[in-house]
Amino acid sequence: MVKGIIKPIALEELIFGQIVNFQQPPTDLIHIFGEAGSGKTTLALQLAIGFCDNGKKVVFIDTEGKVTGSKIKDLAPNKDFLRINSLLKLHILSNFDEQNSLICSLEHFLKNQELGLLIIDTITNLYRQEVNYGKNKKSNYEKLAFQVALLRKISSDCKFPVILFNQATMYKADETDIIANLRREKVNPVARAIMTYWTDREIILVSHGWGNYEARVPSEFKGRVKFRIDTKGIVPVE
Repeated sequence: MVKGIIKPIALEELIFGQIVNFQQPPTDLIHIFGEAGSGKTTLALQLAIGFCDNGKKVVFIDTEGKVTGSKIKDLAPNKDFLRINSLLKLHILSNFDEQNSLICSLEHFLKNQELGLLIIDTITNLYRQEVNYGKNKKSNYEKLAFQVALLRKISSDCKFPVILFNQATMYKADETDIIANLRREKVNPVARAIMTYWTDREIILVSHGWGNYEARVPSEFKGRVKFRIDTKGIVPVE
């Protein structure tokens, strides 16, 4: 029986394109986006816990200040918390300059590290804060593009997956183009041009309320993976 990193196993296959094989790990740069409350941080932590539970080191970059030791314990009740804690390297950032400096130093830092997974939750939070304050909009956009391009190089060169969780906003509907509106996703990832160009895989998360969620490839309405989130984290839909 395949243990998997996360249940439902179909969610793991959707995210990585396969059930993760640590002998031949995926090396994709993966973009997962959704609106607030779509389960991004819970999914990010459960993936990190799954890798650590399999003995793999994980670097988790938190730009929103949502990750705590108690939250990790809550999502890993039947796992070895001390072991997970020893394998999980958490970076909590407070501004976009810190994010830029850390990502630019990662290539050197990870050169001789045996890492299983790198997660950023979320890649655009601190960027949006800078843009919203009107600070160096063009310069920060170029920095973000460089960060994402570098992360793709790191995932390929160092042979481990990198997952970028991203915020999203609602599209402003064009009332005159009904057909286009039906085909278009209702949510739009921040810095879409950058993310779509550089990432290898994209997944959209959608909340249906009352703890019900789904994940799928953007603009594809087949192959949806439905799941629930409760106090124990992500659980399969029975």
